[in-house]
Amino acid sequence: WHMNVGDDITAHNTAISDFMEVLSGHVVTEALDASLQSLSMASNFEGIDAIISNISTVQMDALSLTTEDMLADAGVRIMTDGNDYAYSTGESASIHGLGGNDTILGNTGDDHIFGGDGDDVLYDFRGGNNTLYGGEGNDVLYTGNGNDILYGSDGDDLIIGLGGADTFILREGDTGIDTIYYADAREGDRLDISDFLDQFDPLQDAIDDFVILSDDGFSTTVSVDVDGQGAGEAVQIATLYGSTGVEVEGIIDLSSITTV
Repeated sequence: WHMNVGDDITAHNTAISDFMEVLSGHVVTEALDASLQSLSMASNFEGIDAIISNISTVQMDALSLTTEDMLADAGVRIMTDGNDYAYSTGESASIHGLGGNDTILGNTGDDHIFGGDGDDVLYDFRGGNNTLYGGEGNDVLYTGNGNDILYGSDGDDLIIGLGGADTFILREGDTGIDTIYYADAREGDRLDISDFLDQFDPLQDAIDDFVILSDDGFSTTVSVDVDGQGAGEAVQIATLYGSTGVEVEGIIDLSSITTV
């Protein structure tokens, strides 16, 4: 797939799931910046539909549908660079907020919600195993029951995982310190900090030399020493708000770490 500004996007005899893999990348951004007016589809598609806020009309042969007509059955929504409000109307959804301070609500299925740039609020507490990705900015990620994956990315994010065995992802290079509520190893919650542990060998090293937990009687701070040389080199990456008595071996997802 390739397009230039001013080109039409036309798909012939192509599954919509394949087509959407293209739309979910940089092509969409280029299309939005170019104020694309229509999306022409010359095929009988199967699978997910797409809603792109800056595209006013979708043409299928001689039939024209507005994005408003397609909202009820949408599987993928790509919003604008403004401050958007969006919610999923289906059982599962993939919603991309792009820029702006967005508020996005999931539904009952296994949703994938991406906030993009800005201070976003992502809610998905109606069930399902969801993936929430905050993007740049100081975001709020909030999920309910289910085995969810939550990644705040850059910024001082507030991350809340209620119920289920949740995975909280923290990556080296992200700015800010995340505050994580209701992290409970007994429920199967785990911190995936494998990106910080390139120098850690689970067969030879002690994880306590790389990950330092400090308990003040109410919350626990999580710090990482990337070379395992001692707590003096450790840098805080998160706070487990309201969690005490946490053990490194219980809360850290060691299964995601590759032996060096």
